[in-house]
Amino acid sequence: LESGRDADANMKVIFPGPTAKSKMDNIYVVPNPYIGHSKFDGRREKDEKGDKSRRIWFVNLPEYCKIKVFTLAGDLVDEFDHDGQEYQDVISVSKASYSGLSGSGMEPWDLLSMNNQIIAPGVYLFSVKDKKSGDIKVGKFVIIK
Repeated sequence: LESGRDADANMKVIFPGPTAKSKMDNIYVVPNPYIGHSKFDGRREKDEKGDKSRRIWFVNLPEYCKIKVFTLAGDLVDEFDHDGQEYQDVISVSKASYSGLSGSGMEPWDLLSMNNQIIAPGVYLFSVKDKKSGDIKVGKFVIIK
């Protein structure tokens, strides 16, 4: 057994994740609002990776979809694909490696723009387009630093 300030650094948390959904109604972002340096990140003091270890999660996604993130002005911040077949239905998060496995209905985003820049605090819009049905869900989330 380990004890001390960083004893939980080797801890790995595993819990059931959501499976891919066919309905678009229940798609949301967690945490919302995102508050910088939150416990949700699994960050430790003196984190050598800095802001680049932050992330939010899109939840209850369809199996195959494209996610786009926009500023309120409509500028595209980032876009990425979600393939539920790549993921297990178990979520695993490790503090030591800053990595995690996602459930098939979840997709993490590192809060970096498509130009690999840390995004500014503010309100952002997102769209999720189901690649099978063509349905689109639009939502918003808040970043506070």
